[in-house]
Parts: sequence; structure tokens; C-alpha cells
Amino acid sequence: PGACAPGPALRWRGRGAAAISAADRRQQRKWLPFAALPADLPAMQNPEGTAERHASARAAAVECQLESGEGGGMDPRALRRALGRFATGVTIVTGRGPLPERRPVGVTANSFSSVSLDPPLVLWSLDLRSSTRPAFLEGGFFAVHVLGAGQADLSARFAAPGGVEKFSTIAWREGLGGVPLLPDALALFECRLHQAVEAGDHVVLIGRVLRARNREDTTEEPLLFVGGRYRLPGDAVAPERGAAA
Repeated sequence: PGACAPGPALRWRGRGAAAISAADRRQQRKWLPFAALPADLPAMQNPEGTAERHASARAAAVECQLESGEGGGMDPRALRRALGRFATGVTIVTGRGPLPERRPVGVTANSFSSVSLDPPLVLWSLDLRSSTRPAFLEGGFFAVHVLGAGQADLSARFAAPGGVEKFSTIAWREGLGGVPLLPDALALFECRLHQAVEAGDHVVLIGRVLRARNREDTTEEPLLFVGGRYRLPGDAVAPERGAAA
């Protein structure tokens, strides 16, 4: 299960390239699977319009290597474990629900990334099933807090299900658009929603940065997340032992 059968074969019929050696001509007469075709096959060696099929077959071969479930389907656990090898920072994204309640909302996210400096744009992604989705899509503003190494408990609090109780005992203040701003973040980005794009089972939220702050009064390292665990800079990263991602 999960093994990929060779792709359909195609016979090369290159004709007329004077520089092609006799060995190359013999190679052209062979039948090869698509996956074996070189990426830089010259157009002159492909006069019958098969370049698109070559490219499609190469892409299929790469995708084939990722498939590992029964029936050729992607194994989501294997994929998540592979993705988990990419270390990220950790953020908390806060927003305010639509009128009339305007309830504060917040989630932990490690999908934060910069997009552009001019204009200043950042992005993060949110599960389409999240109860906070209407607030972030309709509220119009959000704030991204980059967490320090000592804020793993705060991250866990906002990663758990819940609503306004997440903000209890936290001395937060209002920012642009009334969005809650949490104290002691290493960096803070206040954003207006620029664009929302649904992609698979998530929505990608792109924000235009209106204010950015960086704490320069601390030497605290950032909180990291890799392999399904929080990490500190310099920690050894051991492979997960059969953990379902």
C-alpha cells in the first residue's frame, strides 16, 4: 500500500539536433517512464508537443512520493509529522467580535508569516471550524503577539477551547479597532484585515500592519514549536516516538 507504480511510458523521437551524439540517439529510442525524464529536456527533442505531458508526469511523480496511505491516499499523520519538523515561533492572535457584543477572542497560531514590506503585510491561517472565525472575518482588525520562552502557559491557555474566559486575570488593553493587546509579548503587530482566502480546511488571513512594536528591553528568547512540542532555543530536538500528530 502506498507504493507508486511507474508512470506510462513515452518513446522519445528526437530528430534533427546535429549536436546530439550517437549515444544520445540510442537513449532517445528507449522507452522510459515519465518520472525519469530530465527536467531540462530541450524543445527540439520534443517536436510532437509532449512537453506539457512531461511536466505533468514529473509533478505526478513528486506527488506520488508523498502518498503513503491505502489506495494511494495521503496519510495525514505522516504528513503532519513531516511538517512538524519545521520549527516555528508561537503567536497569539486576538480580535474582537462583530457588533453588538464585540466579545474579545484569541487563538494560538504558529502559521504566522511575513508577506510584504511595501505595503506591510503579514498572514496567518485559521481552521474553518473555529468558533472565532466570524469574529476575525467580520471584526476587521486583529493583533499578533510573538511569544517569549516564558509564555508557554499563556500559549496553552489560548490554544484550548473557550471564549472570553481566556482573558480573565490578564491585564490586557484595547488597541486599534478595540482589539485586545496582551502584555509582555516580544513583538506586537496591530493589523487591519486586508484579505481572507479560503484554502483547503483553513482560511488564510492577510493583514496590513498599522502598528508594530518590538521589545528591546529584554534578552528573552522566543518560544519555539517543533515536533508537536514547545521548545527553547538550544534544546535538543528528539524525534517523536509514534505520537499521532
